[in-house]
Amino acid sequence: MEKRIQDELSAVLEKIFILIPWFSPAYKAGGPIQSIANLVDTMGAAEGMEFYIFCGNKDLDGTVLHTVAHDQWVSYNENTKVWYSSQAAILPVLLREIKIHSPAVLYINGVFSWHYALKPLLYTKNIRKIVAARGMLNPGALSQK
Repeated sequence: MEKRIQDELSAVLEKIFILIPWFSPAYKAGGPIQSIANLVDTMGAAEGMEFYIFCGNKDLDGTVLHTVAHDQWVSYNENTKVWYSSQAAILPVLLREIKIHSPAVLYINGVFSWHYALKPLLYTKNIRKIVAARGMLNPGALSQK
């Protein structure tokens, strides 16, 4: 039974395109970076799973990530490639890369980023989306900002 479920999941989620404002080696945004790294490390071991992470080339404080190449796909692990965008307005590049890679799912990490959450929700059509609000809509979180 478990093997059948894993096979079905792999067939459905062959390619997952993840949008997140910051990703490793950035670290100042904390938990979201680590949880996406854990996701691709754990799920990437499943046969047939590919991840494409589209993120910014800066850390939370605006420091540029000099240890990674920008505006091109970089290998993170065997099944994961990362695009560290140097562009403030990512939409044209993002839409082009989604079209090229034809992912099964667009995974949007967070809800408050104009470029990495809201615009992709508005401008991507005919693709399944998962929005991970990550507690951002909790009344306590909303009252802070």
